[in-house]
Amino acid sequence: MTKEFWTMPALPGKRYGKRKDLIILISKRTSGAAEGLAYALKHLHRGIVVGERSAGGSVNIEKLRIGESKFFITVPVARSINPITGQSWEVSGVSPCVTGNAKDAVDKAKSIVRVRSAIPTVLQSVSDVITRFYSFTDRVPALLHHLTSIDFFSAISEEDLAAKLNYEIQSLTEDPRLIIKMATDTSAIIEDSAKLTRTLEGPPYHEDSVDWVFKASILPGNTGYLRFDEFGEASLLVESRTKIIRKVLDSIRGTENLIVDLRSNTGGPSEGVPLLLSYFHDPSLPTHLYTMYSRVGNTTAEFHTLPSPSTLGTHYGSKRGVYVLTSHHTATSAEEFAYLMQSLHRATIIGEITAGALLHSRSFPVEGTDIVITVPVKNLIDNNGECWLGGGVVPDAIVLAEEAMDRAFEIIAFHPEVHSLVEGTGELVEDHYAITEVAVNVGKVLRSKWAEGLYRSVVDYESLASELTTDLHDISGDHRLHVFYSDIEPDTFEGEPKIPTAEELGYIINDLFKTEILPGNVGYLRYDMMADVETVRALGPQLVKLVWNKLVNTDTLIIDMRYNTGGYSTSIPLLCSYFFEAEPPQHLYTLFDRSTATMTEVTTLPQDSGAEIGDSPMYASVPTQAVLSAVTGKVWSVSGVEPHVAVPANDAQTAAQKIIRFRSKIPSVVQMAGSLVADHYAYPLIGAEVAENLMDLAKKGHYNMINSEAELGSKLSTDLTELSRDKNLKMVYVPEPSKAFLGLVHKQIQSPETLAELITVSFHTDVLENNIGYLRFDTFGDFEVTAKVAELLTEHVWSKIVNTDALIVDLRYNTGGSIASVPGLCSFFFGVNQKILLDKLYNRSSDTTVEMWNPSGFAAETYDSEKRVIILASGATAGAAEEFVHILKRLGRATIVGRVTGGGSHSTGNFHVNGTNLYLSLPVVRSDTSQGPSWEGVGVGPHIPVPAEAALDKAKEILNQHLMGME
Repeated sequence: MTKEFWTMPALPGKRYGKRKDLIILISKRTSGAAEGLAYALKHLHRGIVVGERSAGGSVNIEKLRIGESKFFITVPVARSINPITGQSWEVSGVSPCVTGNAKDAVDKAKSIVRVRSAIPTVLQSVSDVITRFYSFTDRVPALLHHLTSIDFFSAISEEDLAAKLNYEIQSLTEDPRLIIKMATDTSAIIEDSAKLTRTLEGPPYHEDSVDWVFKASILPGNTGYLRFDEFGEASLLVESRTKIIRKVLDSIRGTENLIVDLRSNTGGPSEGVPLLLSYFHDPSLPTHLYTMYSRVGNTTAEFHTLPSPSTLGTHYGSKRGVYVLTSHHTATSAEEFAYLMQSLHRATIIGEITAGALLHSRSFPVEGTDIVITVPVKNLIDNNGECWLGGGVVPDAIVLAEEAMDRAFEIIAFHPEVHSLVEGTGELVEDHYAITEVAVNVGKVLRSKWAEGLYRSVVDYESLASELTTDLHDISGDHRLHVFYSDIEPDTFEGEPKIPTAEELGYIINDLFKTEILPGNVGYLRYDMMADVETVRALGPQLVKLVWNKLVNTDTLIIDMRYNTGGYSTSIPLLCSYFFEAEPPQHLYTLFDRSTATMTEVTTLPQDSGAEIGDSPMYASVPTQAVLSAVTGKVWSVSGVEPHVAVPANDAQTAAQKIIRFRSKIPSVVQMAGSLVADHYAYPLIGAEVAENLMDLAKKGHYNMINSEAELGSKLSTDLTELSRDKNLKMVYVPEPSKAFLGLVHKQIQSPETLAELITVSFHTDVLENNIGYLRFDTFGDFEVTAKVAELLTEHVWSKIVNTDALIVDLRYNTGGSIASVPGLCSFFFGVNQKILLDKLYNRSSDTTVEMWNPSGFAAETYDSEKRVIILASGATAGAAEEFVHILKRLGRATIVGRVTGGGSHSTGNFHVNGTNLYLSLPVVRSDTSQGPSWEGVGVGPHIPVPAEAALDKAKEILNQHLMGME
């Protein structure tokens, strides 16, 4: 027997508040039920367990005698299973949250109490700092809310508390600059950037200071070298600019490239960054550098390049190459400078990932603890709208700091070639790509990206090829465009394929082709590569003997190309020819060749043409031909071939066999549908003609490519409607799960009370201005208007409007129903004892014609024939409602206002197509057209056509004029 134990709803005395901390001390002597208590409170997160692992006793131990002897055995007869862990504390004992000697447990508990009691204060302090200083102001509300919902059960020390808080805020914000750590962790204390760097002794940037801070020289190849190991105040740079220009910048002004060495630069104030950035831009073209948002003061500052008089003399400009060297010592404002030079596409960064120091952050101690919160107070937003979250600048070329200089010279030597390679790629695409307008745009965009410096990040052939390929894909949307690097000319660019020897032919057939005969005489052919046409012809006799002869007499063939990665396109016309008659020839596709600007029918498919870019080891693979479908005129070569039936590749063969089985049934399904139409459609001549035309379509292969019953049902429904010009003749697909909702609805005899309620709900009456009656009902109930029903209609409906001077019957929203109630409702509009032939109905299934008369004497009081009646109709008015409108219009008893009715039909028959989920719905009853045109399929036209929504107002206008004697 298993018994569950729950907390008790009622207790003597007050409960200990759930927000109060509970600490449980245990030792290795704690046993039995005490362990159960400690284990339950621990795993329900209600108590912190401190001390030693408990004894591992049992809930209930009994002493049992062994037989009639004096030997006894102690046996645990019950076991405790925790609902949270599914485990037991028995045998293994309870493991404490904080482990220690039992004698020290009280002191540890006091320490935990001190930490736990400080949590509200810590949370408040952290919340205050975030609210006042965090630079992402939009994240503050969510962050504060999250802090209040954190479960601190596991926090039993300041280290735990700091780690928990840091984890939670990092998970929510993903901002590495927002940190909570212990003060003893040096990475937590990030001072404002100005305090991180030592200041120069003596007057700022005097002659000796300039020499000490800046190192400049000319390296081989007319390459300038500039090193400075800290950032100074911008004002000091401007004040000392004459000395800086004369002693530093003048010496590098005429160089072709410049290496800026920041490997030992630990940063400093960031105010000088815009000044240095301006030096490396063209002064004639003002450039937006970055945006800085400061939470302190809630200000936003936009930084642009500075004109020459405000900077360091003549600008180095934006055309020459700049190469910035970094190391893991590069920090704060030096990182900011490197990051911005990279994001502005003004420099190539070479070396190690930078320090990731949290520039523009402030650290605040949490009072009464050793916890420190570091919060970013500023956001730097680059020219691309991205906010820099620190974390270190990732170089374009990552190498050890000591190898950065050598790597820089390698990249400097490589970069002059980049321009010609980018230009050459654009020209190749423009000259050869199959789609001219796309080709022109590709060349234009590539040149624009070069001019904007977007290829400064490439540092070798591989990175250039990758960058160019990405750009080609983005610009053209064509994944076939590809740039790659190769020391040798790729094999794919060689000439004609090698023709195999006779000995090789057998191996090729065994490797390329797999055949099998599946159940139902279904052939299976798999080949995983397209051989060239000459190879296929060379294989000819053996291919026919070993492959084709096995398959040619099957009833259906599955060709498996799931693993076919392509090959030569020249064999496609030859292979396709096996699946068509010899005459007439089939137009397979049209080939547009860009190089000759010609269109060729039934020629080889395009082959990716490879062309070398200049004399470099870079190659561009460019589609030079476009294949246009003979049917759609569209190309498959970029978007791929969309399957008729989309299934996972592993399920494709099973799906194919299912389609084959289904298609074998299509002729019999079409034949049965035609027979049902011919035998039961209300119009025999039309039914016979539809059936004949349906079979003609089947013989012409109209349904050969249909893959499912749902698709066949939709196709047949469309064809039936078009052939008969009757929208009520249709085929419906009913999937298996929905069949439960089908079936005959047995007519039930309604009680008087139920009928009264149904009539009250179904009919709406009103008396309008000038004593005009209004009657609306939206369906024709499935009941005959017997004397009892007539009595109920009179009591609940008719008595309210019969004494009006004119009547509006609103059928705009009446979608029909049972025709059985039509005669009885008509009787209210003719004389009490007047017998009138309303309609004649021909039933095709029974080949009988039934006359519909109004039942006389049902209504105690009918609507006076001298009173005007207007019926409102719309395109939604259908079925039995149309019959009602048709009768009163034909007999001249009502004026019709609104729109032509829906053109439905009398009752339809639903016939199941055996062996399928298809149901044929077709009209089996029609009005006798000897009395005039029928409304079926065409609708009842109004006397006064107006929009349906305006029909009521128009009717009231007509009747008001009539009643006032103005008509």
